[in-house]
Amino acid sequence: MNYVQWLVLVAVLVKGSADQCLSRNYGNGGTVCVCNAEHCDTVRLESHIPKNKALVYTSNKDGLRFQKTLHQIVSKEKGFDDEIIVGNQTFQEIVGFGGAITDSTAMNILSMDKKLQEEILRSYYSKDGIEYNLARVPIGGTDFSSRKYTYVSEKVDPHLKSFKLQPEDVKYKVRNRYK
Repeated sequence: MNYVQWLVLVAVLVKGSADQCLSRNYGNGGTVCVCNAEHCDTVRLESHIPKNKALVYTSNKDGLRFQKTLHQIVSKEKGFDDEIIVGNQTFQEIVGFGGAITDSTAMNILSMDKKLQEEILRSYYSKDGIEYNLARVPIGGTDFSSRKYTYVSEKVDPHLKSFKLQPEDVKYKVRNRYK
């Protein structure tokens, strides 16, 4: 994929502008946008992106959150020194974007009131949000679990006779299908 194709992809994937960020600074560059029952950040869709233009969104340590800027797409003749094009080869297909629903993610979301849970999920997975379309659910305990666990309790169990879902799976992952 060359630079122009990449800019077009970015413009198509993230075409909108963000609602106002309710920022909170935790120091050392730890500025975050607060999500509460009344407000979560969303990305407003653009109805039209001009030809030969790309929308670029910037979030940074200085506090910008989904800052929208419109850029002119440069012609290939005015390309970039670090541009690498390998013919028309496709190396990877993008099927979507998303995040992980780990034990800690589920525990934190489920600790909020229902309205805030809906706002959080809307800001990630809806047309009003950043439009994630995938969610990765880890198998077994991870470094984001509150304890170490596995599905097979026996050291040697090639037939998985000791396989058993854990309470975290039933409480946080299987039961909650996150609308």
